[in-house]
Amino acid sequence: MHKLIASRYRSQLRNTAFRFSVVTSFVVFAMSLVVNNLAIQFSSEKVSNSVTDLILSNTQALPVDNLFVWGTFALIFVSIVLCLADPKRIPFALYTTALFFIIRSVFTSLTHLAPFAPHLADDFGTTVNQAFFGGDLFFSGHTGFPFLGAPFLQPLYCLGTYTTL
Repeated sequence: MHKLIASRYRSQLRNTAFRFSVVTSFVVFAMSLVVNNLAIQFSSEKVSNSVTDLILSNTQALPVDNLFVWGTFALIFVSIVLCLADPKRIPFALYTTALFFIIRSVFTSLTHLAPFAPHLADDFGTTVNQAFFGGDLFFSGHTGFPFLGAPFLQPLYCLGTYTTL
């Protein structure tokens, strides 16, 4: 398996267009993270009142903060492993994720919803709390990002079952 991955890297690294695309995609991705961070800061500073929901306000809240945070880290880890297994996925993954973050930043800066009053997030540390539980509640990406990842990962043969992630 490692010989296959090594041959993929040798093949792709000989291609100058691929090398240029990888560098450019990293730069665009880094810029999208900066834009996303600025949008979160702006939205957190200009936060308005929280908005109630007819159904969600009348149902029991479940403690899913840990699942939300650690599930995100698990998704990132799996994505990185799959991208590293086939280097030609790296530029596409970074470009599409950057575009996703930029679109998310636009909608985040347009919508300033405050967290619900009784919402108390677990303490995951300052960095994680700011990234996950700030004033950017409108468009978290928890549904869009898996749909974005599905076509790029292509059908995989996992555990004897033909599936797509």
